[in-house]
Amino acid sequence: MATYRGQDGVLKVGSTAIGEITAFEVNETVESIDTTSKTNAWRTRKAGHKTWAGSLTVNLDMANAQQLALKTAINDGTDVALEMYPGGTGAGPSKLAGNAVITSRQITSPEGSSVATMVCQFEGNGALTETVIS
Repeated sequence: MATYRGQDGVLKVGSTAIGEITAFEVNETVESIDTTSKTNAWRTRKAGHKTWAGSLTVNLDMANAQQLALKTAINDGTDVALEMYPGGTGAGPSKLAGNAVITSRQITSPEGSSVATMVCQFEGNGALTETVIS
């Protein structure tokens, strides 16, 4: 079984990596449609619509073009094309890709010796594809 180091993960807006990324996550879900009739002793279900969403955390860099693209996307209400590489961009691991709406952006400037961070939440707009990097 292959395992991947978190430090190798890359997230791109378009085809350019976001600078100063510290973490990202992606969640895929499917609706559960209840198909139980009155005479069933047990609930029955079917899969419904699928969706995906996630978040990314970066060390804030106000000069990074891809971080600024996320700000522009939330201000303009436009989609961004995301490419997520949990195991890095080399051959072998999978790449997740899809268009997303940036739904929130939070900037935190803590006291002390910590760096300022930005956390963006996103929701998929259409399918999330997964392909093996060749």
